[in-house]
Amino acid sequence: DIHVCDQKEKHGCFGHCERLPGYVSCRCPQGTHGNYSIPGGCVADTNTGNLALIIGLSAASGPFILLLVLRILVLSSDFKEQKLRMLRRKFFTQNRGQLLKQLVSHRADIAERMLISLEELQKATNNFDQARRLGGGRHGTVYKGILSDLHVVAIKKSNIVVKREIDEFINEVAILSQINHRNIVKLRGCCLETEVPLLAYEFISNGTLSDHLHTEEPRSLTW
Repeated sequence: DIHVCDQKEKHGCFGHCERLPGYVSCRCPQGTHGNYSIPGGCVADTNTGNLALIIGLSAASGPFILLLVLRILVLSSDFKEQKLRMLRRKFFTQNRGQLLKQLVSHRADIAERMLISLEELQKATNNFDQARRLGGGRHGTVYKGILSDLHVVAIKKSNIVVKREIDEFINEVAILSQINHRNIVKLRGCCLETEVPLLAYEFISNGTLSDHLHTEEPRSLTW
């Protein structure tokens, strides 16, 4: 018996021959089935072949799928960012940003600080964090912020817009930006990249600024 598996074909075994205590076993190899007693009688299992194919394809396509998912995420992020930029440009145009640029262009010092981007105000207030909130009223909310030039400002974020001519509002903002008087809160700049323009005033720590911003707005700033 010990020599049967060495010459298994002579003994009618065309599959897997195995020597076991007291006898010899012949069967189709793992992953095949059929008649092991004839040449070519053992054929591959269909299910096993498909499983191996699936596993092989999965292993091969894994990195591709990962790269595809990452690419989709990047494109989605780029699309959202592009959409936000377009929206900011729309509001800037709608709020007559170019007109304000023209009105303050003769004063380089004012023109440089007057138009503040939304991104700048978001960074200044940590995205309008409630911890930066100075107070609020029926007209809106005031946040404390620190601009990139280290100026401390109080940012008025209004709740509503009173319908009126935007050109008139822009003209008044241009005038107020040039006023420098100890009894008048200085307008540092404004952001026109939101549906409701944001106003940034010089921060006054003694509370008068908060009182000024939370009470009825002066006629020249009612918008």
